[in-house]
Amino acid sequence: MLALLGAPPPGGDRPSVLLRFPGACGVRDFLHGALATLAHPAERVAWLTSRSFEDIHPGASRFGGLVAFPSAQVPLVRAHGSDHVYVALNTPVTLERDVTWVPPRMWTAVTDWRVFSSAGEVREACGPTLAMEKLAMAQQVNAYFEEISHLGRAGIPFPSGPWYATPLAERLTLLERAGAPPRWSAPPSPTASAP
Repeated sequence: MLALLGAPPPGGDRPSVLLRFPGACGVRDFLHGALATLAHPAERVAWLTSRSFEDIHPGASRFGGLVAFPSAQVPLVRAHGSDHVYVALNTPVTLERDVTWVPPRMWTAVTDWRVFSSAGEVREACGPTLAMEKLAMAQQVNAYFEEISHLGRAGIPFPSGPWYATPLAERLTLLERAGAPPRWSAPPSPTASAP
């Protein structure tokens, strides 16, 4: 199956560390200790990258992302036509060993993830505020999904793209129609900006 999506890394140069933005759902699962596989359990493969890129940056810059250390036993190919996208079988993971979460500030601050050889090194590089950032992000993600659930309960059609990519004014209008207060989509104030 992987051969349809890519080819073994040239020269056997298999990356030891890769990035993954699993969407707000995957971040929520990781922060709640419920992430069991590299991707959603219903998926057969997981898409990873050796660097941040435009398609995943908007979400990762809000929710952070995962840094994965796939073992040599995990089948992995480099995606056809790409020099940084990889596809792996969606295998079980051990949190904080095979995969760890990094906050949004790290997503752009680190330019070469190859300097890390373990999830522990990544956590150490995140510094002493990591535990507080995890807690704050878990609260943000909960508020994010609370807004989405209000739309569902009110029978309001969901926007075509991710909730975070929906313009703020549209999110606020939809939440008002649902009779729900904006928690994640808080309107801008003089001291803070909306997500």
